[in-house]
Amino acid sequence: MKAAIQKATKTAIDSVGDLSSSVTYKRRTVGAYNAVTGAVSDTFSSVTIKGVLQPSNERNRASTDDTVVEEKVLQVARQTLNFTPKLQDRINDGISDYEVVGVRTDVAEALTTFGLRRI
Repeated sequence: MKAAIQKATKTAIDSVGDLSSSVTYKRRTVGAYNAVTGAVSDTFSSVTIKGVLQPSNERNRASTDDTVVEEKVLQVARQTLNFTPKLQDRINDGISDYEVVGVRTDVAEALTTFGLRRI
């Protein structure tokens, strides 16, 4: 049953046409700490993913922290992700950069919802 739900979710996102968009997901890796300057150098590796990007509201929040302001949410078929998403990763929609401030996956592991804050 779980596999059928995952497949149906991927098909649904693929078939929504102009409602879905491709975005650049930038996976963050914490780099070296510079003891002199106190700076940490982060590196990012990018991958293109497809999902539905929309303004955030109470019904589609990804963050469990009510103090975090989510400006947008991105919903992606979990089957299309070949990595584990993390907080503080970045997403670019072709116009703006966003920081991932929330990640939720449904119980069937079919849909992942990212809470995003513009940076």
